[in-house]
Amino acid sequence: MRRRTICVTVAEVLDGGTKTAFYNDLRQSLDVARRAANKAVTFCVGADTELMTGGKAPKLYTYPQVAKEFPGVTTVAASLCRDVERKYRQERWLVAAGRKSVCHYRSYPWPLLSRMTTIRDHGEFIAVRIKLLGGWWTVRLAGGSSYRDQIAGLRSAAKVGDSKIWTDRKNKAVVGLSVAFDEESRIVNKRGTLYVATSRDALLIATKTRTDTPFTINGDQVKQWVAQRTRLYQRLRQDRKSGASRRVITRKLQEAGKRWQRRVTTIIHETTAHIVDHARRRKVAKVELDATIKSFVPQFPYYQLAEKLRYKCEDAGIEFSEVTQSVENPGVNKPHVYFKLAPTTNRVKIGMTLRSDGGRHGAETDAPEELIILAVDNQPKSKVRQKEKHWQAYFSEHRVNKQGRKSEWFDAAPVVHWLREAGWLGNAGNVSQIAQVIPLHEHAADDPPPGSSVSLPDGNDPRESSQDAEKRRGYTGSNPTALAMAD
Repeated sequence: MRRRTICVTVAEVLDGGTKTAFYNDLRQSLDVARRAANKAVTFCVGADTELMTGGKAPKLYTYPQVAKEFPGVTTVAASLCRDVERKYRQERWLVAAGRKSVCHYRSYPWPLLSRMTTIRDHGEFIAVRIKLLGGWWTVRLAGGSSYRDQIAGLRSAAKVGDSKIWTDRKNKAVVGLSVAFDEESRIVNKRGTLYVATSRDALLIATKTRTDTPFTINGDQVKQWVAQRTRLYQRLRQDRKSGASRRVITRKLQEAGKRWQRRVTTIIHETTAHIVDHARRRKVAKVELDATIKSFVPQFPYYQLAEKLRYKCEDAGIEFSEVTQSVENPGVNKPHVYFKLAPTTNRVKIGMTLRSDGGRHGAETDAPEELIILAVDNQPKSKVRQKEKHWQAYFSEHRVNKQGRKSEWFDAAPVVHWLREAGWLGNAGNVSQIAQVIPLHEHAADDPPPGSSVSLPDGNDPRESSQDAEKRRGYTGSNPTALAMAD
């Protein structure tokens, strides 16, 4: 059996009185619990008078002094005293040595013993019967998408143990239920997909279904290793041309190559281990890798990364799949995630729509103008919202925060560069409209200017057309329109 605490907000009072009466009883109970906890600490310190002078540590028993604070619920007093005494024993020697002060409680949750807590599943909602200082109450726990995982956990729990109730910063009642699960449910409870993708700004970005907070592995040291190796190769070749011993230069080149291989092997093992550990913590059933974008470090062996991630996921019992970014038969008349540009503010909005008119524009949004659709990602109706969260998390580093809250707006430059590299720019068939605000023939801001003789890190010629470059890289996307319009 394994235990965990599931915290759910109280949504409604079903039995025992009104909601106002429930909160009055809860506040009185919490005040009594806090006062009793501090009193128990005081008696613990008083019992350690001999210990403070170098004597022995006596046994701690504060229940007789605290029980009178809990008329009718003395079992709660016993639970509270045991908890306070346990915490005090962990620090009593530091207190006696003068290395730590005695703790005090500004708040203390009301204990809910297992025999004082009953969970009832009514199908549409879950009710909990609890006992406070004033009597018994039956409350309905909050549900909906915000508590989907918590409610599923309560329904799959084997039994309920000693729990607690308190109020959060918004003065809402929160029930923390201590539940036990069977070992077999560890595999059954795995669900969801962890999307792992390469990026222009980081080595890997992982996002989970229904979350907009990414798990990012930057890998900046890989770029440093590439620069060091390139510089070393250049200087060794110069030395060889100047007449240095070819045997010595060849040996140094071989040593540099072996060092690069060792570094790459190490970083791949570490990176894939981090991804798999993160997938285990998030209890996902599947890991999906997308390595289409390779501009962060073009020389990196992404195929080795995929193979090592594959077998580590299999060893962990997690399903693995490898995909390539593509949009087959894109259109705004189907449910999709859209990338819309506001030309005057130079920002891109990433959102979703299930409507056939391409979503809202202009005055119906927080944009002062009509937005231009740069690209769309068609998804089934049931997966549009979670895909929207994925793309917002993917570009979260470039999010424009408004008044301290997260918005759907992002800086345009990195998003447009990514859409161009992935072959998505203009996949909705409005290339002429995009060309009026984005010069499609221009190079990205981080590319050398036209006519330069400097080669890109992966050996590309900046004067080479985008279509030829994509053919040489072996790109197999399903968007020939975007490739053709980039020339």
